Amino acid sequence: MFRKTLILVAAALMAASAGHSQTGKKKNEPGEVEMTFANGSLVRMTLVPEKIEISTPYGKLSVPTRDIRRIDFGLHLPEGADKKIEAAIKQLGNADYQQRESAVQELVALGAYAYPALLQAARSGELETAKRAQDALSRIRAKVPTKELRLGEDDTVVTPRFTIVGRILPTSIKAKSEYFGEVELPVAKLRHLRLLVDPRDSDVAVDAGKYAQPNQWLDTGIVIEGPGNFAIVASGEVELRPSQPGTLVCGPRGYTRDGGPGAGMPAGAAAFGAAGFVAKGKKGMMVAVGRAYPGTLLGRIGENGDTFVIGDRFEGVADRDGKLYLQIMSSPYENVSAGSYQVKVIVRE
Repeated sequence: MFRKTLILVAAALMAASAGHSQTGKKKNEPGEVEMTFANGSLVRMTLVPEKIEISTPYGKLSVPTRDIRRIDFGLHLPEGADKKIEAAIKQLGNADYQQRESAVQELVALGAYAYPALLQAARSGELETAKRAQDALSRIRAKVPTKELRLGEDDTVVTPRFTIVGRILPTSIKAKSEYFGEVELPVAKLRHLRLLVDPRDSDVAVDAGKYAQPNQWLDTGIVIEGPGNFAIVASGEVELRPSQPGTLVCGPRGYTRDGGPGAGMPAGAAAFGAAGFVAKGKKGMMVAVGRAYPGTLLGRIGENGDTFVIGDRFEGVADRDGKLYLQIMSSPYENVSAGSYQVKVIVRE
């Protein structure tokens, strides 16, 4: 039933894509997500639940779906699979040859779902059980992608403020599409979920304790579509020397040698601990040149995009599609800064 529903959804999406190719790029709808399934399929749908419950080592959390930017799903067993796996593992050491062979075939058919249990069975003190488990593992490795076999039990849920690691409790997530209404999507079939954010009303907090360090970028989950005009507005304060509170405080434009907030894009004088960044787009696209001081808010579009200076305000034209990443220029005095910047992303038609 689920496979039939997925085929229908995929067919509708192909038809919709053909229509949009004639009229231009489809705009992301508020709350629309892109889902990746275990077989590699991608579909766009809208989540129906207002909250998703997650079990963590520190208790159960109810996370509003509007705050979810991404989910990387761990290994969830289909309904009834746990009992089938347990029974088949027991049959690996059965005195009857046919029973042993049947058990191996069933476990191989379950693939990645049976893999963790087979790893444990392969270490069994019962030689026949261990031998059969090793045989099943070899056959599964030959047909299942390695990334599927590396799935852990934990799910990772990314929100604008922090990342949650735990176990999603619902066995299915309800979503809807324009063509087929609401459907139940088994969590066991899902691998990734990414919010296709409409950035016109997107707010993000950038924690200096985490992201004021080299190579530490905040994945906002906000997708910027190019070519398109966008603006980023930032506010707040960070402490660049938290061991001596109040001595080095600055806003998103950064801190200069003279003890004041940096201009973000200075004219002339050498900057205190500054670094220059250039983000050049194609002809007619964004060309941003800036100098970053300690504490300056930086950005880039895509994991490999050029770094550009945001400061307390940035306006430009994106020359690519990609997620927005944010970072704070690190302090020259201490490894960890304190405070945060509040960032709003605005898209203009």
